[in-house]
Amino acid sequence: MGHRELIIINGAEVLARPHERGPYWQRIRDGGITAFAATAGRAHLPAWFRRFRDDDGLLHVTEPRHVREAKAAGRLGVIFHVQKPPPELAADPDEAWNLQRLGVRMLQLTYNERSPFGDGCTERAGGGLSDLGARAVAALNEAGVLIDVSHAGHRTALDIVAASSQPVVVSHSNADAVCSNPRNLRDEAIIAIAERGGVVGVTAFPSLVRWREPTLERMIDHIDHIAALVGHEHVGFGLDFCSIPQASWESGRFSPAAYAPPPWVFPAGIAGPEEVPNLTAGLVRRGCDPAAVRGIMGENLLRLFEAVWR
Repeated sequence: MGHRELIIINGAEVLARPHERGPYWQRIRDGGITAFAATAGRAHLPAWFRRFRDDDGLLHVTEPRHVREAKAAGRLGVIFHVQKPPPELAADPDEAWNLQRLGVRMLQLTYNERSPFGDGCTERAGGGLSDLGARAVAALNEAGVLIDVSHAGHRTALDIVAASSQPVVVSHSNADAVCSNPRNLRDEAIIAIAERGGVVGVTAFPSLVRWREPTLERMIDHIDHIAALVGHEHVGFGLDFCSIPQASWESGRFSPAAYAPPPWVFPAGIAGPEEVPNLTAGLVRRGCDPAAVRGIMGENLLRLFEAVWR
């Protein structure tokens, strides 16, 4: 089983921006990635549509079949992923339908801090889903937008899972039992997400892998822990390669309890998208059978897209 034969879906890609055509895009291609969830606020969507018009090497993924089409054609699939909920959704949860028509297929209701929908992972109050959040969950379910509970507080994540009529995704978080961090998932949440058919995307973000000297092997420790709890069929990955200036970290949006000071140094062996083949090889070394490897590398997320997207 070769890496290049697999459907490979990165559930969290921040640095592939529509206005850039530089070496980072080639690094994604070098990694053999089939499709990625691009962080795309509503204001960024026009630039993406222009990029799709001008670059036939990209495919806007709005249906599960588009992932397979991208693989067959050697194109890069781009999935719109909103990490910070837009104010329009807070004003009217039925905005979910407009976002869906614009191609948004994954959306978080919180970032680190409190939002109108619930508390994020570093909000000290630790409250759960708000009444408005519950209405937004119902609207997103109806519109076929996959709800992402990355960055949600523990109580908020559990509330979203309970309120949702559809499975949810965790696009880029790890296991708190392996690396204690408020951005990581407690076992209770991992089990609840899996019981409802969801998928947890393990991430390479350094302080979520290991506070000191993170490595690919330590990232795979998180995969092993989650798989031991709920099975390999509920594991994917979202690498979340990103960077911020020191001033942004000091602004308060990135709690030191969850985020080490920048510059962020990604794990040895999985420090950039071109090293994704190392993840496939690492899973094989750990004894994952071919079906488990195919699932983790992309087919588990694709199955979730098929269950939720409209």
